[in-house]
Amino acid sequence: GEKRGPASSKVQALFFRQLAVLVRSGISIYDALDNLGPRTQHEGLRKTAIEMAAAARTGKSISSIMERYPDLFQFHVVGAVKAGEKGGFIDIVLDEIAYEYEQEMAFYKGFWFPMSLVITQAFAVCLAQPLFPTVFPNAQFMQYVKLVFLRNIPIGCLVMLGCWLYWKWMHIPQNDVRRDRLTLKIPVFANLSRQRSLAAF
Repeated sequence: GEKRGPASSKVQALFFRQLAVLVRSGISIYDALDNLGPRTQHEGLRKTAIEMAAAARTGKSISSIMERYPDLFQFHVVGAVKAGEKGGFIDIVLDEIAYEYEQEMAFYKGFWFPMSLVITQAFAVCLAQPLFPTVFPNAQFMQYVKLVFLRNIPIGCLVMLGCWLYWKWMHIPQNDVRRDRLTLKIPVFANLSRQRSLAAF
């Protein structure tokens, strides 16, 4: 099928929160999706919501549409919706999914500060390393400039690009298990990940 996604936690939280409010107010899941779908800003999520509305109109499950797009909906989200459809508590499930995405937003909200420190330190090393006496004993300005801009900064940028590409690769659906195993081996983050998973469960 067509590849769609991913959507940010903010977009997903808003979508599921609005959907939950509409369903809880007594509107059918079809009318809720029919109303919300065209107004959703994320293109992949908008197209999928319209498909979900069409499925609901004919009596089909919306989870059957969601599971077609693993890049857009995580498997546990699809499973939760499927359980809500079968158990008749879809409004509660939608609320819980929205809450989980909101918690994820809160969890990663403060990450910009440590990330900025890491990037700043990386560039500081790039700028300072040529001054180390063992590497560059003579204070020659042009030699320093060459080392910084023609060697250190390009190497630093390549390392950060490699880290970013690895992070993106680890976040594709096929690598969910591999990513979770790695996360559970990292101090602090392992406990946070366990707590978040238990709360979602």
